[in-house]
Parts: sequence; structure tokens; C-alpha cells
Amino acid sequence: MSQNYSRIYISKDSCKYDRSYYDQEAKEQKKEHVTYSLNTEEFAQLYKVFKKYQFLKIQVRKEENVYDRGGTSITLMIDGKNHSKANAGLSFVKKGSLKNFQAIVNAISQLNASKIKNLKQQ
Repeated sequence: MSQNYSRIYISKDSCKYDRSYYDQEAKEQKKEHVTYSLNTEEFAQLYKVFKKYQFLKIQVRKEENVYDRGGTSITLMIDGKNHSKANAGLSFVKKGSLKNFQAIVNAISQLNASKIKNLKQQ
């Protein structure tokens, strides 16, 4: 079984995007690794999204007896303390928080896609 995943790491200093996927045409597992940086404005915009959609107030519930569930996890470090929210594995974002969680995921994904597209055009 192939392990498909994508990971995005964002900090002031550097950003990384890792992806593993099965290429149907080539019939093989492929990996992609891209590094880039954000300018001050991009970083500030992302911070505003986390504040606007109240990342720290997103509510998550745990369920047992869930098997083989992928999904999305976000960890935000503030003053040296990690704050994690996940809609993956045994963790489910509660219905009332799902819209905010998805808005944050979309903002991160769009920023990442834009940066990778710009790098590939260079």
C-alpha cells in the first residue's frame, strides 16, 4: 500500500512542502520536496487568517474505533507552546468549528500552491 501525504511547514525563516503520491502513469511512488520563504506581508496575512477564524477556539472531539482515516492536522506555535487542531485519525473538528478550520486550511493551501507555482515558473 502506498503512503500518500502532503506536509506543509511554515515559519518566518523558511517553509517546506513535502508530498508523496502514487503516479498512475509511471506506476511508481514519487516524492516532492520544495523549500521557499514568505515575505513579511505574506506572513502577516496568514497570521490574520488564524486570528480571523479563531484557530485557538476551534473545537475538536475524539472518537474511538476509527480506522485508517487520513485528514489534516495544523500545529501553531505561540510563545514556545504548540496548539494543535486535527481533523484526522481519531480527531474530528466539531460541526460549529468546521467552517473556520477549513478556511484556515484553504488559506495555507492556496499560499503554498502560489509559492510552488512561482518557483516552478522561475
